[in-house]
Amino acid sequence: LQMGLIIGALGAGFAALVPSFLLDYLKTRRQVAMRRALPDALDVMVVSLEGGLPVAASMRRVSSELAGVHPLLAIELTIVQREVQMGRSLGEALSNLAARFDLDDLRSMASVIEQSERYGASVTRAFRIFADSLRTRRMQEAEELARKAAVKMLLPTALCIFPVLLAVILAPVVIQISKVLNTVISVTTPQ
Repeated sequence: LQMGLIIGALGAGFAALVPSFLLDYLKTRRQVAMRRALPDALDVMVVSLEGGLPVAASMRRVSSELAGVHPLLAIELTIVQREVQMGRSLGEALSNLAARFDLDDLRSMASVIEQSERYGASVTRAFRIFADSLRTRRMQEAEELARKAAVKMLLPTALCIFPVLLAVILAPVVIQISKVLNTVISVTTPQ
């Protein structure tokens, strides 16, 4: 009975914790995929908007162009496009997208678009400025990871390479010392 209660309590605790960790993992994976796909989509959208396409057509174009590379983004942009077709503003539809992903980049993009709609500014210019800032931030994050990589490689280098290097350097010295000691011992020992 005691063993059954212990196993049941452990199973209940496991069943209560694992779904939370799994959902956090899946959420993080979706956010990373969206964060990586967003600058590419904005670049294609800016080119489409500067080419004269309206916002809905440029979203349709972006979702069809990037469907093979970033399928998650293509699906989400299709949802945003449908919300715009149903009567919501682009800013509201992007705010819903940001709420679904809980991603700061999407929230700031939605607020930029809402402000440009509210004040009558060019949506194309807002997308271009936001794409430039997003690309700059992505470059800064990559440089930061590159700087961290040198520090992270220090310990494996010290543990794996330096002992071998030390053995290679000291092996001839140890051999010479053992030869000298052997000759000293053979000379000093009476025969």
